[in-house]
Amino acid sequence: MRSRDRGAVALAAAGVLARVLLAILGWTESASERLELASPVDALARIREGHALWGMGQSPYGGSALHAPPLYLALVGPLVANAPAGLVASVPFIVADLLAAAAIHRVATASTRTADAADASPTSPAWTVALFLANPFSIASCAAASSAGFRAAALAVSLAGAVEGTPVVAGAGVAALAYLGDPTCAALTVPSLARAMAR
Repeated sequence: MRSRDRGAVALAAAGVLARVLLAILGWTESASERLELASPVDALARIREGHALWGMGQSPYGGSALHAPPLYLALVGPLVANAPAGLVASVPFIVADLLAAAAIHRVATASTRTADAADASPTSPAWTVALFLANPFSIASCAAASSAGFRAAALAVSLAGAVEGTPVVAGAGVAALAYLGDPTCAALTVPSLARAMAR
């Protein structure tokens, strides 16, 4: 590890620690009620309600309360449905942010490899990841248990697959992004998928 990257590692660790501390201190419930962090479409209360309806044998999509895709409800719902507001309920959202950070690191590493020495950015991949993990909005939306972290992870995975020339990974990221309810962003990543397939 280069000496200039030590600060980036410390900043990234501080960002992850902030997510964990906010979860332990119970900020999930109050943060999930903030419209800036979690919309009614992806709020934690809606996921819990949809999972409860599903458990009672009723359709969670019968009314207008739940807008999460069925696979998201099936995977995330059981993890957060009965978990008390705290670290256990926040684990899937922290993992999604860490997956996004790993994919961002791959994109940044690939872009620094392909850049000419004269055009190379002074920012290392470690600092790029650290800035993502220490972003206050990213930390707050993770604390609010918003599905934005899952969408960010899908976007970062699709871009990582495109930059590395693996169309299966890029396509899976685009498909996950479209499935999670962001078709506009998924449509904008299709050119990156075409780039990956051209390699």
